[in-house]
Order: sequence, then C-alpha cells, then structure tokens
Amino acid sequence: MDRFEFLTDLKSIYDKNSLSITEYQNEIQDIMDEIEILNLSKAEAPFSFSLENQTYKSDNITNSNPTDVLNSRLKAEYDLSIWNENLRHQIVDTDIKISNLNITLKRQDEKYNIFKLLLDISYTKSLMNIYESRVLIILRNIENFSLRRELGENTIKEELQAREEFLKTKNKRTSAEVRLLGFVDELESSLDSIEDDLPLELFLDINEFKPIDCPVDSVSMQKLKAEEERANLDLRLQNYSRLPVFTAFSSLDYDWQEMDDPASGRIGFNLNLPLSTGGQTSRKVSQAKSQIEGIRRKIERASLDLEKEVIRRAAIEDIFILNLNAFGKELDNRVASLAELRERESLGQTVFGDLYATQSEISLLNEARAGILKEFFETYLLTVLKFGRF
Repeated sequence: MDRFEFLTDLKSIYDKNSLSITEYQNEIQDIMDEIEILNLSKAEAPFSFSLENQTYKSDNITNSNPTDVLNSRLKAEYDLSIWNENLRHQIVDTDIKISNLNITLKRQDEKYNIFKLLLDISYTKSLMNIYESRVLIILRNIENFSLRRELGENTIKEELQAREEFLKTKNKRTSAEVRLLGFVDELESSLDSIEDDLPLELFLDINEFKPIDCPVDSVSMQKLKAEEERANLDLRLQNYSRLPVFTAFSSLDYDWQEMDDPASGRIGFNLNLPLSTGGQTSRKVSQAKSQIEGIRRKIERASLDLEKEVIRRAAIEDIFILNLNAFGKELDNRVASLAELRERESLGQTVFGDLYATQSEISLLNEARAGILKEFFETYLLTVLKFGRF
C-alpha cells in the first residue's frame, strides 16, 4: 500500500476512523467461536469416568422366588495409545491454524472492500468538484449568449444548447452525490468523519513510481500449505487405524443385596487388534492421498498465478502510465493555451469563445484522467488482495 501516496492517505483515514464492516466482523466472530471450541477439545484428557446403576429381578429356575437386585459400578477407562493422542493434538493445532488464516483472509476481504469504498468516495467527490466547475463555465457562456442576444445578435440556438449542457451537467452532479451517499452508507460511517481527510482529487506521482514486487508467500498460499499439512495428518490417522488400540480399565462393583462381601473390583488392559474393515481403511487411505495430491496441485497453480500476476500487473501499469502521460501532455497544452488566451483577453482581444472551448476541454480531460486513475487504483487493490498485502 505504501507504493502510492494516494493509497497511503486512504490508509490514514482507515486507521484514524477504525473502519469496519459489520458483515465481515460477524463472520470473523463466528470463526473465533469455532477456535474457542477447538481449544476446548484440545484440553480433553484421554480417560473417562462413569457411574452405572443397574436394577433387575433375579429368579432361580428350579425354585421360583424372584428377588430384586441393585448393583452399582464405578468405572474408569484410560486410552494408552499415546500416538493417537499426539496425533489428535496435532490435528486440532492445524485446524486452529487454518481457522486463524481464515480470519486473516476475512480481514483482507474487509480491508479491500473498505479501501474500494474510500476510492469510490474520493473519485465521486472529485467528479462532483469537476461538475461544479463545469457548471460555472457553462453559466458564464450562457450569460455571454444572453448579452449578445440583447445586443441584437441571433444566439438563441447556441444559448439553448448551452442551457441543455447546463442541465446535463447538473444532473451528473446530482447523480454523483446520490452515489456518494450510497458509498458512505456501505462504509457504515459518516461523510463528516472522513471528508476533511479525503484527498481533493485522485493523483499519482509518476516520477516516484516504484516497481511492483512478488510476495514470498500470500495468505491464500499459507492456508493451502496448512490444508496440505492437515491432509497429511488425515493420512496418518487412517494408517493409525490399522494399529492395535490399548486401553486400561478399572472398576468397582457394589451389590447392595450382598451383605457379607458386597464390593468387588477389577483392573486390567484391553487390546483391540483390527483385522479387517472390508476395504474401508484402504479406501480412506487412497482418498487421503488423493486429497494431498489435489492440494499440492493447487499450491503449484497458486504459485504460478502469483508470478503471472506480477508480470500482468507490471504490463497493465505500463499501459496506464502511457495513457496518463498522454493525458498529462494534453492537459499541459490546454493549460498553456488557456494562459495565452487570458493574456490576449487582458489586451482587449475578444477570445471568449476560445476561452470557453479550452476550459471545457480541460474539464473533460480532468474527468477522463480521474476515471483512468480510479481504474488504475481499483485494479491495483485487486492485486494487493491476491498478494494478501492489506
């Protein structure tokens, strides 16, 4: 963003007013809530305690004499498969990492939209100023036609054309003002809070133009690499499902009807040896490997896209610079012609028509130049978003 002073000015407005968009803030909060749940799951311990009460009727087949039985069992289980627990922690950590990157991406999207709105507001304000100046130029032309008509010259047609141009320009100014209010509303701010800090016009110092550089790693690329890491953990998880599962257990049973020795206890180990899942594990392993390969292809494409974007952006900026230089020369010529006309006017020469034509051309050139600058910065903001540089 520090490549261009104009965008630096917009960044100052963004920082000063702590601008934000509610929609993105809500989405960010949702992701933060998910991270909080992930942190809770990470804190889970690999053991469980349970209390079981069982009541039933017991009957002897040879001597039918049903009795009520009430048993209680306090049971604890411990997962001794440390590799599974370590893997679970790694998976949760990676999920948290991906969620944090999602937050960063949301903030990047939010900043892009805020800067685009600030650009739209600056551009629209610049247009309004251009239209206001043009209205004054047209009004002076209308006054000139009216004066000449009063002196007996037939200028009705020219005056009507000038008045039509006046109304068109006033309508353009009104439309720009309506658009401005819409942009400010989307920004969820007030014009009063940012108006004093807005640049008077869109500008670009071509003499201090800095070449664009390619980022080492964009946020999107970081997320893809985190997703690759997560996919590798999924592959390990499927491979671990083929390993034995060790659990330790202990329990204390209490028979409320047994008076002599009501309590009994057990302690031991369980060993679960997976023999076959009917090909389900092999399918899941193949699926995990395919997912890893797919993500790696995405990383390669994303890396190439970044390099191509640098080349593409450099070419686009060259075209913009050529156009801006051409407009700059045209404006300089028109300004020089205007100065010459004013000098001739001061000497008593009649040059009002030429003055009006030159001022109108300068106004139109300024409008066109503002449009080019707006498109220049708009496309650059998209490049910054791709690079994750907001």
